[in-house]
Parts: sequence; C-alpha cells; structure tokens
Amino acid sequence: MNKKFKKYVIPAIAATIIGGGASGTALVFASSKDKPVEQQELSEKQESAALEKKAKLTEAESKKIALEKVPGTVKEVELEDEDGTVVYSVDVQAKDGSKQEVKIDAQTGKFLKVESDDEEENDDQDQEALAKKAKLTEAESKKIALEKVPGTVKEVELEDEDGTVVYSVDVQAKDGSKQEVKIDAQTGKVLKVESDDEEENGKEENDDQDQVALAKKAKLTEAESEKIALEKVPGTVKDVELEVEDGTVVYGVEVQAKDGSKQDVKIDALTGKIIKVDMDDEDSNENDDE
Repeated sequence: MNKKFKKYVIPAIAATIIGGGASGTALVFASSKDKPVEQQELSEKQESAALEKKAKLTEAESKKIALEKVPGTVKEVELEDEDGTVVYSVDVQAKDGSKQEVKIDAQTGKFLKVESDDEEENDDQDQEALAKKAKLTEAESKKIALEKVPGTVKEVELEDEDGTVVYSVDVQAKDGSKQEVKIDAQTGKVLKVESDDEEENGKEENDDQDQVALAKKAKLTEAESEKIALEKVPGTVKDVELEVEDGTVVYGVEVQAKDGSKQDVKIDALTGKIIKVDMDDEDSNENDDE
C-alpha cells in the first residue's frame, strides 16, 4: 500500500514521553496500560505457550533458515503473531557487524523478510520526535477509535501525514473486517476510516497469484537468483520478487551492499543473465556490461 507519509510503530518508551505532559493525561494512560509485573509475566508466558502450540517449525530449524539467509550469529529468537500468522523473529548479528531481524513463517518455514534493526533504531528516534508533537495519548486515541469502530485494537502507530501528526489505529471490527482509523494527534478529531481488508488483503492475494504464475515460467530458482545477485553485489539479500519487464520474467533481488547502499539486481529468470543493477539510494542505473 503506497502512502505519502511515514509510519512508525510506537515503542513502549513513547508512552512515557506522551504521558509525561499532564497529570490528568498520565492517569488516563496508566489506568489502561499499567499492570502488576506478575500479571504481565504470566500473560506473556501464556501467549508464548499458545504460539508454540501453533508452530510446526522448531526454534533450531528457524535458526538454521535464518543463518542461511543472513550468515552470522543468532542473538535472540522469539515467536510472534503478525496479522494472524505465527512467525519466528530471529535476531542475527551479520558478519558485516549489522543487526538483522529475519522473519520466518513458523508453520511453513518460508522466509518472509529481513529487517535491519539499525533502521528500527532510527525509526524509534523519529517516533520520539512525533510523540513530542502529540497532545493526545495512545490510550485516548484507542478510545476514540473504538467509539468510531467497535472491536479490538490490533496496533497503534504515529504517522506524519502531510505535516500533520496523526494516530493510525488498526481495529479488528466486530464483523471481522480490519479498519484503520486516522485521528489528529493534537485535536483528537477522527480524520478518516480506511478498510485494510480491501487494500492489503486484496493486494496480497493478487501478488501471490502473480508470483505463482511467474514462478511457473521461471527456470531459475530463487536461491540461484540470490547467488547470482550476491556475486554481482556482495552484501545481504533483503527481498526477492519475480517481475515482468518488457515481456521478460526477471528476478528483482534487493541487496543491502557492504557499503550500506541498497541495490536492486535484475536477473533474467530463464537464462540467469544480469540485466541491470538499480541503485535505490541514488536513483541511478548501472547497466551490466556482460
């Protein structure tokens, strides 16, 4: 879903920053969030146990898959629920020293994505800046969202939308649909309600169908495309997708190069020939001479 604004997941520290403005506001936040430490630990253990029952992959298997994707040292492994899918989140210290978080489907073993923890740290800094501009607390934004769309809050994010700081509250409505409620973080006014089901689920289903159709035409495997890409641009593979360019099925392999730049290597999915390398950071193209 293409958007003109940035999204930042609200870390726990943001609650402290937002809640520190006024005593009344802090009380509203504390009443909805604070729990005895014992209850929090029990709840986390119950959630972890429930996720373990759903997982078919073992922790050891998730580590193996993660290290095949990002060679290095595993620092931490956690089970998480992402939009109803149980995933292993494997934190890896890569050989180049960077911190990478590898997400793996805990039922199928499918690699989902790699995220840079270094980027997350930058997001946290941006989040703190947005939190200082917000007058509304996270708890207050949830209350407003649920008055608009009764259901269960799944996620809350602060966003900068055309210079206006807004809360984006994802709600699972009582009818089962996913709704995103946008609220002005200064005035508390509901700006709009968007259906995530129509935008995200429909797009994901179409993308999956396209990928299956393209995979049938490709002779090269995803693993082979990654190997070719890393020979051209040494670094860490971030994402791999099949695409059609001028009637040719190609692999688009996104690589974080060792110098920190992001490069998109295009490879013919039939012949294995490198077509071009797009330098995402500089919006410039480097044509392969081979």
